[in-house]
Amino acid sequence: MGCSAANVCPLVSAAFEFGSLLQINEEAALTAALNDYLTSRSYLAGFGPSQADLRAFRLLPQPPAPQHVHALRWYRHISALQQDLSADGSSE
Repeated sequence: MGCSAANVCPLVSAAFEFGSLLQINEEAALTAALNDYLTSRSYLAGFGPSQADLRAFRLLPQPPAPQHVHALRWYRHISALQQDLSADGSSE
């Protein structure tokens, strides 16, 4: 797994936790971290869409650029499911 930004690799390689993702304020760094993390996963937590995915989705003001294929795939999928996910997590 390659690193697209020096500050992203420690997040991805050190047992990535969803909480760490929420701390990334820069859109480019967040997109790169998501792309790297989603290389071998479909969702941020577990084997199905969750509130973790919805919370991360809401941090992105627009779809990832096409070169971030994994993040873009995830973004499109969560975008299609966001209404259902929002209904499941009324405590947010």
